[in-house]
Amino acid sequence: MESPAMGDPSRMAGEEVLDGFCLLPLEYFLVWDSWITWEQELRWAQNKWDKSLVFLAMRLLPQLVIDERLTKEEQAWYKTWNAQYLNGLTRFKREIMEAGGIGPRK
Repeated sequence: MESPAMGDPSRMAGEEVLDGFCLLPLEYFLVWDSWITWEQELRWAQNKWDKSLVFLAMRLLPQLVIDERLTKEEQAWYKTWNAQYLNGLTRFKREIMEAGGIGPRK
């Protein structure tokens, strides 16, 4: 999808566009917003993964925690996700890094 021409704020009667914002066509906004959400979720997942590795490195005694049970549908999704991402995490992270994603925020 090509980057749209950013809207001229003067075309919106009575609307003021703050610094750091722009006017976008709705179609482009929906794709943009989905991408931003996806990237934020990847960052969150990476943070959880990193914390898990730290806890494992601490060599804590095994312990159980109580958590909400997954539905059968969620279990199927988790199994697919686990096979695709956790088992292939190195490849996945490398591909994302090469594409310019998951880096420090500026």
